[in-house]
Amino acid sequence: MATSTVEVFIGLGSNARPVRHLKHAWRALAALLADTAASEVYASAAVGGGAPYLNMVVRGRTTLAPEALVAALKAIEQSAGRSRGGPEVTLDLDLLCYGAQVSEPLRLPRRDVLECAFVLRPLAELGPDHRHPVTGRRFAEHWRDAAASMAGLTDRGRLETLVDEPCAQGDDP
Repeated sequence: MATSTVEVFIGLGSNARPVRHLKHAWRALAALLADTAASEVYASAAVGGGAPYLNMVVRGRTTLAPEALVAALKAIEQSAGRSRGGPEVTLDLDLLCYGAQVSEPLRLPRRDVLECAFVLRPLAELGPDHRHPVTGRRFAEHWRDAAASMAGLTDRGRLETLVDEPCAQGDDP
């Protein structure tokens, strides 16, 4: 019997050597998911201060249950040296949508989908006709209606064209 796959959208963000950490996450997600695609990379100011964030969204297909996928995302964060609690975040991976599933314990779909430009814009880019599991509206429609009120994004281009910043003395190469 064939195992069915589910389309998922994952948000990626970093403000500590962000190009390096986003590339690390992209490689790990490409190995974890099937049929992957990535959005452009967008820069935005950090909420509450700190270095600006680079954000993007990855779309793929998985046979993993949502809980197992979230655990795999946490493992990828840890492999990148995930740090929390300070102004810098090495890597943040969020399961934004898991098919059409709506789940309160897993917070699916993530509230960020409709509230944050750095999530909604790349979602509209990757899945313009994909429907939000709660509203039933297409991501492209949500972005069209929200774009004017969601300022502050800068399109940085494709991840593969971005150059990692040089290592500080004592950093890993």
